[in-house]
Amino acid sequence: MTNKKTIGKAISSSKKVVKTAEPTVTVKTKKVNKEAEMSCCGTTCSESKTFMIHVIIFVLIVLNVGSSIFLYFNNPVHRLEIMKVWGRDNYEKTLQIYKNNGFAEQQKQYLESVLEQMNTNEE
Repeated sequence: MTNKKTIGKAISSSKKVVKTAEPTVTVKTKKVNKEAEMSCCGTTCSESKTFMIHVIIFVLIVLNVGSSIFLYFNNPVHRLEIMKVWGRDNYEKTLQIYKNNGFAEQQKQYLESVLEQMNTNEE
């Protein structure tokens, strides 16, 4: 009876009554085996994502080791020193001179004499 009264009042007051449907929600569920999809990092990932992460880490490690080995054998500082003395033969001779104790003593005496001259000039 309340519906007839409400409809009658709505018609008499010239207002439209719109009947609204209640909203419906549809939820789709999927069974997930959480133990099978747990990765090494503790989050749920698919196997392909986990495999891809492992491949990327492996490639980065290989690149790091490869570049370290390359820089160890092709030391740019060593090549620069060779260029400074005009070749590998001269570089080896220079190393022999630097390793000689007599050369070290000669250089020490030279530096001391230069310091003495600088001190006498300042006074």
